[in-house]
Parts: sequence; C-alpha cells; structure tokens
Amino acid sequence: MRKRSLRASLALAFGAAAIVTTIALGLAAYRRMSGLVEADARDRLSDLLGVTAACLDGDLHAALRSEADRGSPAHTKIVAWLEAVKARSPAIRFIYTQRRVGDRIHFIADPDAKNPIDTDYLEVTQDQLAHYTEPGVYLEPELVRDKWGAWLTGTAPIRSKDGQDGVVGIDIDVDRLEEARYAQSWAIIIGCVIIGTAGVLFGVWFSGRIARPLVHVERELARLRTLDLSQPFAIQSKIREVANIGDAVVNMKHGLASFRKYVPADVVAELIRSNREATLGARRETLTVLFSDIAGFTSVSEKLSPEQVVRLLERYLAGMSRVLVEHQCTIDKYIGDAVMGFWGAPKPVEDHEIQACRAALGCLEMLKRERAAWEADGFPAIHARIGIHTGEVVVGNIGFEERLSYTVIGDDVNLASRLEGTNKFFETSILVSNATLSKTKGEFASRILGEIVVKGRQGAVRVHELVATAKDVTAEQRAFLDRFNAAWNHYAAKNFAVALTDFAKCAELRADHTAELYRERCKQLLAAPPGDGWSPAIEMTDK
Repeated sequence: MRKRSLRASLALAFGAAAIVTTIALGLAAYRRMSGLVEADARDRLSDLLGVTAACLDGDLHAALRSEADRGSPAHTKIVAWLEAVKARSPAIRFIYTQRRVGDRIHFIADPDAKNPIDTDYLEVTQDQLAHYTEPGVYLEPELVRDKWGAWLTGTAPIRSKDGQDGVVGIDIDVDRLEEARYAQSWAIIIGCVIIGTAGVLFGVWFSGRIARPLVHVERELARLRTLDLSQPFAIQSKIREVANIGDAVVNMKHGLASFRKYVPADVVAELIRSNREATLGARRETLTVLFSDIAGFTSVSEKLSPEQVVRLLERYLAGMSRVLVEHQCTIDKYIGDAVMGFWGAPKPVEDHEIQACRAALGCLEMLKRERAAWEADGFPAIHARIGIHTGEVVVGNIGFEERLSYTVIGDDVNLASRLEGTNKFFETSILVSNATLSKTKGEFASRILGEIVVKGRQGAVRVHELVATAKDVTAEQRAFLDRFNAAWNHYAAKNFAVALTDFAKCAELRADHTAELYRERCKQLLAAPPGDGWSPAIEMTDK
C-alpha cells in the first residue's frame, strides 16, 4: 500500500476539516442570512406602511369615491404622496390604497393608474377581508402570488375624522428579496472561500510545524541505520510528545555511540540493518587475523603511575585502532595492551590479506611518527609486535543467549596469536604466515624467517618478516633481504657451509639477531651433520 508522508496526511486532514467546517458554517450562515433578509424586509415594510398611512390625509382619501374623482386635488395629493414614498423606497413594486365595500375590496388611489378608482380587487376571501378592518399594520404571513407575480405584501389603516376609511398597501417584489439573498450568498461564498483557504493554509503550515521535527527524526534514524553518528541532532518543538521523541532519539544516539565502543562498528551496523535481534550462531570463514601488543609492556608499566599507564594505553590504542579501521579491520577486543582484529567479517573485505599487511605497516609508521611527541610528554618509547595469519576460523556470535560476543575462534586464530609472540624469538616487529603473504600479490618486501612449530599445534608453519611495501623498500633493505632469503634457502637445502657464508655476509650488511641465530645453527649442524629426517623447522617452546 502506498504510504503518504506525515505532513501530507496532516495537511489533507486539516484541509478536509477546514473545507467541511467551512461548508457547514456557510450553509448555516446562508439559512440564517436568508431568514434575516426576509425578516429585515418585513420590518422595513411594517415601518414603511405605518409611516405612509400616518402621513396620508384620511379626509382627502375619504373624498375619493369614483373614477370621476381622478385628477381632483384630493386624488392628486394622495397619488403624489404615494409616488414620493415609492421613489424613496426602490424595493416597492406597487403602492396603492384600498377600501372595503361590503364583502368586496375596491382600489382607490394607484400611482400606476392601472386600476380605476373604486374598482374591485379581484375575488377576496373572508380572511383577506378581515384584516382590512384591523386597527394596526398587517403583513401577510406568506408570500402573496397573483397574476403579476409573487409579493411580500402588507397593509396599514388610513384614518379620517370619521374613522378608518381604508388601507394603504405596499407590495415588495420577491425578486428584490432574491437579489438581496443572491448578494448575501455571494458574500457568504466569498467569506467561505477566504475562511476555507485560510484554514487549508493554516493546516499546511501547522502540519509542517508538527511534521518538520519528525522528518528530522526520520532522517536521523535513517543515518543511525548505517551507524552514522557524525551529524549533530536536536529537536526544538513546543509539542511535548514531539520533543520527547527527539530526546529519545538523542539518548538512543548516545547509547549507540557508547555501544559502538564496546562492539565492532560493522557488527552494530549489521545488527541494525538486519532488523533482527542478535542470536547465538557462527559460521566457518577464511579470514585474516591480527594480534598486536606492546613489547616489554610489563617493565614499561612498572615505571609509570596507574594514571600514566591509562593515558599511555589510551593514546596507543587510539592510534593503532584508527589505522586498523582505516584498513577495514573489525576490531574484536582489547586485552590489556593487546589488540585483536580480523578482516572479512561481518562484511566481506576484498584482498583482506593485503589490507592486513598494510594496516600492520601503518601501525608501525604511526608509532614512529608519534614516538617523539609521546617521549616529550614523559612516556617511554613504545615498540609494537604484530602477528598476522590467514586461515579458516569460526566467526559469529559466541557465548549464550543473554551475553554474546562477536568474535573469531579456532586453531588459526591461536596461530596468529603465537606469531605475535614469536617476534620475541626473532627480535622482529611483524611476523606474517606464508598463508597470508602468498595472497598479497607481491605487494610487500619480506624475508623468510624460517619454519616454526608453535606450542600446541602440529606441523610446521613458514613465517616471514614483513618489512615494507615493495615500492617503499630501499636498495640497502632489498640487498639484505635478498641475501638473507638466499641464505635461508641454502640452509633449508642442508647446504650449511654456503648458508653459513651467506648469513655471515648478512651480518656484514647490518647487525641482525636472526642472521646470528642461523649462523650458530649452521656451525652446530656442520659440526654434527643431521640425518635424512632433518627438518629446518624451529620448535617454539614458549607461547
């Protein structure tokens, strides 16, 4: 079903209410005004009859008895008076005088000269005869209809010295009333149009006042669905319920901002977009996992106060996290000074192995860039160790129904953690498994550190030191890496004498702990050659 906006719905409702109310008021006003027009006409007719009869000379009227009196001074004066009254009152259609003779009504004076003096007024009823002798003004309760049309008519007695000599009658054409009603109708219509238009415009304006804050709420909620908390939001409304909705959205926004600090932002965004509650469940995915921590953090923290440790970790974790998030990492958790993150869930990340390696190099670059500023603030030099591995893990909501954690678990996760710790053995900063480096399309410069067997895991894993991107590596670094890689390949092929010479040349290029380590191993193996089942793998005894 097609949905209308709140503003359109309110505007339609207000508009319809304004139109219906205006029509109802217009009809009521028309009926009322129609009655008032007729009542006003009757009042004016009554006054006009009274004044006309009072000012008319009854004795002169009594002298008019037949058509022979037409043109007499008495007739001329009476007709002149009637014409003057008619001239001052345009609503009058006919004005005349009549006299009752027995059971007949005779015309006496008629300015229109349509009726001879003392001629009959058609046929009359007894009710009509009765009011010709009434002492006061009489108005017909209903419109009078005859061959000349429909009239609002009335009479008033003409008095002479001998008593009542007849009546003066005035007929007001109904068309005059209709003209008045027509004018009033147009006035009512125009008034209704003005009121209705004003009502509709008020409805549109008022609906906008109500809907505008709610439209802002709708837009803010749409942003919250994507976890966009960057825009400031506030609702100013004098309507309590609307203001309460705005406050609720602000509180929800603050809650989401806090929630996002505890749960990976991508996970929160995915939960909001899915329109469903988080439930227990996980799946197997091939992801890249990263672990990092601060080298020698225990000894570093012992030299600082608790407050300094907190400030140091805040700056360190903030810098590391920004770099990781910039490279699409889902930060799983902070474990003291350690950071755990992964790529490829909850949303896919293209070339996640490359992104992880870039992030690791970026973290070291950040520490190098910030080190001077931190030392100036009284903090010791910080060095990070990072381990990266790609493999099949279990990813999803782990825990129980009342408390879930979106995380990754599995043997390959543990291996990534072991690689981070293995940096201590090789005195390196970034260790990457062959499973990760083989998917980076030659984008990075590295050296083979060897094959290791980590504690708690069967089988050897080839590991590499990540040095730089291929485009950023220097000539000196490239020469060293090539020499070292060649030396290790000789070592793995049991060409220990050649390997010893190459490792010695590596030591000449620069001081290197790992080159010295392999030199010593080559000397031992030359002194006591291994059997056919020998493996170049080094077994790690520490986690």
